[in-house]
Amino acid sequence: MIVISEADARELLTMADAIQTMATAFRAIHAKHAVAFPLVREQISECNAVFGVKSGACIQDDTLGLKAGGYWASNSQKGLTNHQSSTVLFNPETGQPLAFVGANYLTALRTAAVAGLATDRLSRPESSVMGIIGAGTQAVFQIEAVLAVRPISKLIVASRTEESARRLSEQARLLGIQEVTIGSTVEAAEQADVLTTITPAREAVVELAAVRPGTHINAMGADTAGKQEIDSSLLRVARVFVDDWTQAAAVGECQHGVSHWKMTQGDLAGTLGGLAADAVPGRVTADDITIFDSTGMALQDLSVARVVVDRARQRGMGQEIVLESAS
Repeated sequence: MIVISEADARELLTMADAIQTMATAFRAIHAKHAVAFPLVREQISECNAVFGVKSGACIQDDTLGLKAGGYWASNSQKGLTNHQSSTVLFNPETGQPLAFVGANYLTALRTAAVAGLATDRLSRPESSVMGIIGAGTQAVFQIEAVLAVRPISKLIVASRTEESARRLSEQARLLGIQEVTIGSTVEAAEQADVLTTITPAREAVVELAAVRPGTHINAMGADTAGKQEIDSSLLRVARVFVDDWTQAAAVGECQHGVSHWKMTQGDLAGTLGGLAADAVPGRVTADDITIFDSTGMALQDLSVARVVVDRARQRGMGQEIVLESAS
């Protein structure tokens, strides 16, 4: 078994790599070559944490595994990253573990990469203004992903804390965005061609009245029952795409469409897999409001881990260990 450190993972996969890997993964999902097993996600109140396990397989690609981890809200006070994740890959024929991969960086990368893929398929090609609501660790990855597919020259940052907004603004300038301003959630929504929400909110931070025709929204924060960033009425008027309907209906933005106006899978415009496979239309008119409701899927984690493992072995990186000898 090979062990890949966080430092090695950072060296082995870029945002452009990750977006391409996500496209391949979601095409496999659409073709039903891949399967996601039931999601485990639980609150651990004693530790002020949320712990989850995402697992799945793409046997045609010899991929089987899981990612375990979650969010420990108190970690920052201990000098640690709040998000903690690790991925384990197995040999699908024998069940033997093949790799253990530090997945904090890869989780951030793959989360943003699906937003980059959705932005590429759904936003107007000339989109140049991005709004981002939320300025935590994941936010800079989201900006980088959108920059990889659209010529963003202006960014509006909205955050609950001025310190976080200023830090993200500086990071965005280093990424090459010419004009960066700090504004309200309404200003970010009103001005954006591409709007990304990446918050832990439990009530809408984006209202229908603030969103212009033609806007594309990446709704990235809702991944647990009760979380919400988007006014559920937006789901009625937009072309809505999901990574997985079952998850979106349970823990994504769509959970509020289900509860508020009986939203069903038939109300979707499609899935990210359908978009990646060119099997469903994305934006039909320039004035369409499009929404990508992301909840995160196991194959995202397994796919980026698989690429990293393959590259590590090609380059002589990582540490090989033996867990058991052949009998």
